[in-house]
Amino acid sequence: MGNRRSKWWFNEKSRVSDKHHIPLRIMIIYVLVSSLWIILSDWLLQPLAADVTTYSTMQTYKGWLFIITTGGLLFLVLRHYVSQLQRAETDLRDGYEALQAILHASPLAICAVDLDARAYGWSRAAQQMFGWVEDEVIGSYLPIIPESDQLQFQQLLRHTQEGETFTDLEVRGKTKDATLIELSLSASPVYNARGRIVGTMAVLSDITERKRHEHQIHYLATHDPLTHLLNRRAFEERLDHVIAHSQRGHKAVMCILDVDNFRLINETIGTEEADRLLVELAKLIQGLLPQGTAFGRWSVDEFGLLFENTAINEAHSVGEELRRRIAAFRFEVNGNIVPSTISMGMASVTGECDRQSLLAVANAALHAAKTQGKNQIIVYDAKNDSMLEVAAAGDWLTWMQDPFQADRFLLHFQPVVNLGTGKPECVEALLRMQSEDGTLVSPGEFLPLAERFGLLPTLDRWVVEQILDNLSELSLNVCVNLSATSLSDYSLLEYVDTRFQNNPNAASRLIFEVTETAAISDRDQVYYWVRRLRELGCSFAIDDFGTGFSTFSYLRKMPVDFVKIDGSFIRNLDTDPTNQALVEAMTRVSHSLGKKVIAEWVESESVAERLKSLGV
Repeated sequence: MGNRRSKWWFNEKSRVSDKHHIPLRIMIIYVLVSSLWIILSDWLLQPLAADVTTYSTMQTYKGWLFIITTGGLLFLVLRHYVSQLQRAETDLRDGYEALQAILHASPLAICAVDLDARAYGWSRAAQQMFGWVEDEVIGSYLPIIPESDQLQFQQLLRHTQEGETFTDLEVRGKTKDATLIELSLSASPVYNARGRIVGTMAVLSDITERKRHEHQIHYLATHDPLTHLLNRRAFEERLDHVIAHSQRGHKAVMCILDVDNFRLINETIGTEEADRLLVELAKLIQGLLPQGTAFGRWSVDEFGLLFENTAINEAHSVGEELRRRIAAFRFEVNGNIVPSTISMGMASVTGECDRQSLLAVANAALHAAKTQGKNQIIVYDAKNDSMLEVAAAGDWLTWMQDPFQADRFLLHFQPVVNLGTGKPECVEALLRMQSEDGTLVSPGEFLPLAERFGLLPTLDRWVVEQILDNLSELSLNVCVNLSATSLSDYSLLEYVDTRFQNNPNAASRLIFEVTETAAISDRDQVYYWVRRLRELGCSFAIDDFGTGFSTFSYLRKMPVDFVKIDGSFIRNLDTDPTNQALVEAMTRVSHSLGKKVIAEWVESESVAERLKSLGV
């Protein structure tokens, strides 16, 4: 195929070369024939002419014969040459018409320009795309390029005229009615039969709709659908960029803004009106921010502000203006004014901190603003112990949020001893956490943080999974604590149900515990869990009993098996008559309802003996 193509190319070039040299050949042949005719004819006539008159007459006849002969030959040669030109013109016209047919049949917009950037090819699809008909384009400069992009287009033509090819370049185009459209352009040089570049062929497709969809997808991926602000992911990307700049000395301030009492507002006026309030507040805030400030929705009722090239005192002034304007803002629902205030936590962006640390300290400042009365701004202060506590929680929160970091947690088992026999009847599973250096972290340190950030259901599920996975290695029944927030996690209940269906004997070995405070505050949820778990064969216990001590009526309705008296009543039971009376009352009521009683914090023999006498 390659050889045939090369041979055709060679023959085509030869034919073109022959046509180019035909006039020269005719002239050379004519000169040679004429010279030979003169020399030979004179040589032949001299012996035949007897005198000068006869010789002169014969020369005249010779001249006429030469004219007639050469005229006939020229006629034949020229007729052949003209017929070749006519055939070439016909072939060229046919080729041009074929090219035009291809151009017009193509679904793509195709245009061809010569070395002077004037158009000589314009497809029907190009007419439909841009609005100019062929007669308006051929022979003129392409009108489809906006003036602002002319220089870029000229550079493109220069490169193609040097032999380069371009594919899928994204450029702008202009229609006849001056509408700007997005184009994908592929351009390549056009060669003539002698292999010289004579122009550029461009294939264009309209990608305006595709670019619009791409922009829409990118917008949805980076913006909050309600307020149309940056979402958390896009905001954090911007924050990473600013932190990198701060390492080169640029000032910046990170701020987390929270709408005070939004949960109560949401419950009072409804979700739809609460969303409208958030939108109005977002518009108000955005209108007051300096140009270039990044503003994003952080969570349901929290927003992020990122002041670039701004000192902390300047950001604080802007924040104070925001706080005052929002406090004065009047949002009306059904004729009633809904009060709205904000709390803000600020922290300077420095090159020494990473994103996680910066967010932790800004959140610590926000937490301080909320706990100190709300409707105020707190700038992070490393000397403030409460802020340090929240800021230091960043690593722990990361570990707790990652279920694959299970090696950070341990289960310890504390025996529940029968005071009558002195033997343990079951064990209580206690969650412990390891710090990075392997030391144990007290539950009093990490559980409040887990509760504050909504991570208790994740920890409860991990504990349940670990116990069920290793239940066969434990010789005693196991008590498992459930947090109040886990009572709303029905997926955990379904998980336990599924595991017990696969291993029915496991249910009878588990005793689930929930605190008295949770049982009183969310009685319906607790009732539902107790009923489901008891149907599966589990036992149930009320933990920390007495901390919400006001009435025993709910205990009569609650179908639990155990009552665990809070340790604050037990620790000095042997010396405190009031605690003795309370524990005795709790024990008697519990026994009368058929429930066993367990005491916590038993730390001395005298307390144990006292509890034994009460039947605990």
